[in-house]
Amino acid sequence: MIHTISFIVLNVLIQQFFNFPIAFKKHKEYEYHLSYKKVAFYYYMGSQTLVIRTETNKILNKGYANINDLKQFKEVLDKIIFEVTGMSNLKLVLNRVDYCVDLLFDEDNDEIEDTLELLYKHVDSYRHMKREKIYDSSIYLKTRRGNYNLNCYDKYEECQIDEFKGIFRIELQIKKHKIKKELKQYGVERTIDNYWTKEAMQEYYFDFLRGFFYNCDYYRIDVAIQKIKQSDYKESMKNKLIAFITKVNKNGMTETKKDYSLSTVKSYIKRLERIGLNPVTISIDKPYKKVENLLNRAKRIAEEIYFKKEGI
Repeated sequence: MIHTISFIVLNVLIQQFFNFPIAFKKHKEYEYHLSYKKVAFYYYMGSQTLVIRTETNKILNKGYANINDLKQFKEVLDKIIFEVTGMSNLKLVLNRVDYCVDLLFDEDNDEIEDTLELLYKHVDSYRHMKREKIYDSSIYLKTRRGNYNLNCYDKYEECQIDEFKGIFRIELQIKKHKIKKELKQYGVERTIDNYWTKEAMQEYYFDFLRGFFYNCDYYRIDVAIQKIKQSDYKESMKNKLIAFITKVNKNGMTETKKDYSLSTVKSYIKRLERIGLNPVTISIDKPYKKVENLLNRAKRIAEEIYFKKEGI
């Protein structure tokens, strides 16, 4: 559900900072850092701002946070902050939230590599996010203005910890600019309570990412072509759709879109989804014919694990 969280505390006076029970180490002339009980603290003397960053699973001492853990998370974090600062009831202003879902793949049959191959065929830019580099073990799109970052990656390759073997993470970072915009436009206060809900993850994560992952499952290109041929579309439209998905399969969505108008691409994707096809297809050399839509799989996992109510 929620992984990394960052807060800021404004107006922490310099005199207050130097009276903290636990001393920070000087990092730069006007910047001090501290790592304590799996929480990172940063104090910026110039703005008199305290930044607090942590990961929910580390605070909760469990594999992942779920919808029932908010109260415990806040209580443990408040206690740690008090031990560090000697101050209680600080106003924690939400500055960043990372939503993620971990998919478990069979590490012995190249599932992660095949998944990345599919993702490479998706668009290189989405909702003002752009892919700047191609990585062997991840797909990373980011915004310059600090709204969102999308990172889909092999967790084991990132940290080399055995417990993460076979884990493929789909992570969306909600950055400061977006959180501030939600407050200004919709009155969503910058508190963790407003983002630690099923409804919030549905809106900011699943709904937001739907256009990137599309709606339907992935099919091998030959199977997809056969489904188009068996559809009720006119022969001319069938040929156009087959040509479209063949280009996407070979060159990826970004390159393919250069050959069509935006309205035509949207029309073709809608027509494909009406017959249950993702416009991105599996390469012909793969032994399997179908792969579940990644976002649908993530939603199913979230329902089973993250959103399950206590006692149910």
